[in-house]
Amino acid sequence: MPTAVSYMVVPVISAVICAYLLSRLAFYRIHLFDAQGFGESTFIKPGPSTDPVVFEHGGALFGLMTCYDLRFPELARSLADAGAQVLLVCSSWVPGEYKTEQWLALNAARASSIQCLSYQF
Repeated sequence: MPTAVSYMVVPVISAVICAYLLSRLAFYRIHLFDAQGFGESTFIKPGPSTDPVVFEHGGALFGLMTCYDLRFPELARSLADAGAQVLLVCSSWVPGEYKTEQWLALNAARASSIQCLSYQF
């Protein structure tokens, strides 16, 4: 059973951690955040691959997602099916009204959809 581990941290810290991971993996963004007045597709384009990114570290298999990916259950399922034991969700979650509640609800939904435990830090 995978364990979903999500970090809701200061965006700059999250960006540094995610940049480090993403620079060492063949990770391509699948879902771009074009909502609530923000157009991520203005700055970046989705990658050519939708293959789930799973990597081994310390004897465990990790699957990688971004915060907007939490809205799409098929990616979490494909990571679990690819053997991920831990799902890492890199985020740059912008503060705002009810944002914490959205974050917790989306993490719980993904954990429920793939029947795993979920921890948010």
